Amino acid sequence: MGVPLRKTGNVIYNEDPKLLELLLIDRTKTTNEDVHNIMWATDNYAPMGQGYQEWDEINIERITGENGMLLRPRVNKSKAEQEYRSRDKAEVFTPAWICNKQNNLIDAAWFSGTSPFNIENDDNTWESATGKIPFPTPDGKTWQDYVKDTRLEMACGEAPYLVSRYGVVSGMDIPIKERIGILDRKLRVVSENVDNVREWIKWATIAYQNTYGFEWQGDNLLLAREAMLYTFFDYYKEKFGKTPAQLQGEKIAEIISWNLWQMDGLKGVIPGSCYEEVQEEFNLIGESKKTVFVCAVDKKHLEDSICGFYGSEKINASEYLRRFFDLEIGLPLPDYTKFCEHLYDYYQLDDFFESEERLKYPIFKNNAEDFKWFLSSLGIKNGLSLRQLERITAFTKLSLRNMPVGTYYYPTLSLFVTYLRFFDYQFYTALRDHKWTCQKILDEFQTRYMKLLDTKPNPYDLRSDHQAMIFLIGKLIVSYNNDNRAKTENIYDFQMEKTNLTPNESFIAKEDLDMALKYANQGSDNYELSWLFRYLEVLKID
Repeated sequence: MGVPLRKTGNVIYNEDPKLLELLLIDRTKTTNEDVHNIMWATDNYAPMGQGYQEWDEINIERITGENGMLLRPRVNKSKAEQEYRSRDKAEVFTPAWICNKQNNLIDAAWFSGTSPFNIENDDNTWESATGKIPFPTPDGKTWQDYVKDTRLEMACGEAPYLVSRYGVVSGMDIPIKERIGILDRKLRVVSENVDNVREWIKWATIAYQNTYGFEWQGDNLLLAREAMLYTFFDYYKEKFGKTPAQLQGEKIAEIISWNLWQMDGLKGVIPGSCYEEVQEEFNLIGESKKTVFVCAVDKKHLEDSICGFYGSEKINASEYLRRFFDLEIGLPLPDYTKFCEHLYDYYQLDDFFESEERLKYPIFKNNAEDFKWFLSSLGIKNGLSLRQLERITAFTKLSLRNMPVGTYYYPTLSLFVTYLRFFDYQFYTALRDHKWTCQKILDEFQTRYMKLLDTKPNPYDLRSDHQAMIFLIGKLIVSYNNDNRAKTENIYDFQMEKTNLTPNESFIAKEDLDMALKYANQGSDNYELSWLFRYLEVLKID
């Protein structure tokens, strides 16, 4: 058995476009006039650009074509991505043997004894019962009662308690006869008690109609819906030796789109949607009184809701709220410098910066301070959240740890390129695909990122933030120009020790760029930027 490849967006769409349409529908928001799809509800795909932001809907074109393999089960994601999702949304997937054990507890209670579906072994495996599941139960319940029993998986992820086509932790295929999900068990009972195709479809449909789940993250929800749909195909083919008719598959997909929905399980609402409700009451003489109920995540959200209801030109929401609040407590803004120091320690970056090999070279002396300063500046100047800073640091740590031995390497460059991968995909792809000239890179860098500096350049301070920033652009340009895929440009005259590039001197003095390119060229033959891009692509950080 090998790691399963889920049905990709392209495969599902080519088999039956209607299936993918149905699996993407958000029934909570859809009306007869307006169809809505489930949202991403995660920022994992935000670097892909427009249409992939956290609250954008997942459309067919965004997961087919070149993006047909975009969505992957948790087991096929990188370890770093798994850890990030666990911290971000408490995403923790349960091994199949635990799902089996807990489903057995439910069935033991239902059957008024022990679960008849399998026997658990001490090594976390199980042996499926070979005979027919016995009915009626001691208290008189029939197999039809079992199929109609309503069950739900909360915060279902890829729905391992409902269906078990593969182990969500192990990634191994699970044969039909060994499957342990709630729906698997219902379909087994149907197959053991019904031989007629029409009757089998009827009771399989009832099984789906009585099986539910909800999930926050849209990618997980779509994977769960797919798993439930193809479980129907698996059991039908196992029973009758052929694929069900197209309309039968679409009917099941429609049920799934109703029964597996997207929800914030803590609030009982659509993820990210805090809602407003207006109640209007009339007294005996016909005067009305309106009461607005608002679910707000913070004071700003509450103020926006009030302005939206009364009109921002008619009311000062902040002053209005003071009539109702006797005490207001505000959280201080985060200290980015301290948090970046914490990230540096938490990810044990000293293991890299203070390694015996790097300490041999004086040129590496200030790399750690440059790294922490730049990380902090990214957060302050670009308005990044602490969670986003942590994510960038985690992936940068992985690239540093896997850097080729003996390579001269400026770690801040890895940090910067990782940031681009998440938050400036245009710049990232231009570098990765070698679309720009070195002059274009210099121009774009100055326009987009020289704002990270807090102070004007100090020509007498060789270790100023300004100098560190200029050295970063120098190293970026030199590494980009050394890419073996590129046509090398003549960017530096070594005899004259002057650059052939033209900086915007309101940002970078010509002599400062000359110096940066001179030092960046030292040892650069051992390092190409293309290695970093290859590694980031392997990490699958989107």
